[in-house]
Amino acid sequence: MKRNPDLIREILLHIETVPYPNQHVTFKIGDYLDDEISNHIQLLCEAGFIEAYDNPYTCFYEWEQVRLSWAGHEFLDIAKNQSKWEEAKKIILKEAETINFEILKQVLLQLNQPSWLKDPKKLSKN
Repeated sequence: MKRNPDLIREILLHIETVPYPNQHVTFKIGDYLDDEISNHIQLLCEAGFIEAYDNPYTCFYEWEQVRLSWAGHEFLDIAKNQSKWEEAKKIILKEAETINFEILKQVLLQLNQPSWLKDPKKLSKN
């Protein structure tokens, strides 16, 4: 199964809406299959973006103690804006056949960089 950056982003957005961290969560996202979602949740755990535990006493698609990690919050902060997300993917796919996640993070950081950080002189004028 291929890694899908759009599904990864959707999962992170979904987890962010959970009112209480560490609770039981069932994921239904768009037309994605349960296997796809579950696989990507596992990938997000491996990447350190979320903490989630598959409940062995229920079906395979139920997750417990689901929460965003610090890294997950940091990534979501730069990936939330839909237009910047699409622009970042477009920039990468001009040069590559697939989207490398580390490169995606770097492009998103650049697109989200405040003007005062791009030009430190602006910071001193305020």
